[in-house]
Amino acid sequence: MLMAGVGGFHVIDMIFQLAFFVLVFAIAGGIIAFIFNRNKRIKRIEQKFDALSDRENNGN
Repeated sequence: MLMAGVGGFHVIDMIFQLAFFVLVFAIAGGIIAFIFNRNKRIKRIEQKFDALSDRENNGN
């Protein structure tokens, strides 16, 4: 069984804490990745808008 432990600290406690630790870092990493990808998309949209604005201004 997984209940073998020393001094009240059981293996199942260690597994739960490790899983929670990984979950917290996965959520934080996902948020950071979302923000960076969003910034890249916004920059691409701005570049396209600037190109359209330049073409419109030069055409008139």
